[in-house]
Amino acid sequence: MLEKAKKNVNGSKLNKLTFEVAEVEKLEKYKKSFDIVMCHNTVYHAEDKNVALQNLRDCLKNENSIASITTNSERHMLNVYEIGRNLDSNFPTDRIIDSFTEEVADVMLPKYFKIDKFVEEEILKVTDLEIMMNYVYSGTEPRGIKLKETFDSEYRKIVSDEISKNGFFKIVKRSPLYICKLK
Repeated sequence: MLEKAKKNVNGSKLNKLTFEVAEVEKLEKYKKSFDIVMCHNTVYHAEDKNVALQNLRDCLKNENSIASITTNSERHMLNVYEIGRNLDSNFPTDRIIDSFTEEVADVMLPKYFKIDKFVEEEILKVTDLEIMMNYVYSGTEPRGIKLKETFDSEYRKIVSDEISKNGFFKIVKRSPLYICKLK
């Protein structure tokens, strides 16, 4: 992604930008260094969210600087997981995002920043059953989770029935963007 960003600004007025990759929990060397910090769908990867948010705050140069932070809602793609869990109690409902969802961010971010929140909620319309099933199994196969013998046929029927009825399988995607400034 970093290389893509560099390529996108190459030859433009923005080509003097500096791009760096850093761990959100190890940003001490960047104190008061940036006008803009972008941390999109990343905080939930941090072991200590408070350290991550404090570091992001500390990186901002002044009160005109911003940190752009995104995550997903607890409702983000929830039906995909609920169907799996309803069919088989072994189906995982734990998602890495659950440690820093919109609902968690709404409580944590105001401790560190003055925030403006913008929410994008849209419907993902899945029309390809195989793509859907590949996604479903991406949460079980790498972990070696065994599901009941009828899981595949039952999940496929639910998705197929909805595609037949509506022309697509509906997944709600909800992702907030927080524009964060120093208090």
